[in-house]
Amino acid sequence: MTILEYFSEHWVQAFLWGFACFVVSWTGLHVACSTLRRFMRMLCVLIRGWPPSHLDADGDWKPEPKE
Repeated sequence: MTILEYFSEHWVQAFLWGFACFVVSWTGLHVACSTLRRFMRMLCVLIRGWPPSHLDADGDWKPEPKE
């Protein structure tokens, strides 16, 4: 019996197996992309510093100085 014959007879198991593979691969891709995005953010903050001159420490725009 080949795997195609088995899955044609047991289509519910085939669907659940395919769904599980999709979830595992999507989750792994999501974790990898999130990790890369956080790493790139860390590098940008290390290189450029935080906060930039036009923002205060929590990221809000600084008020215009009063003359």
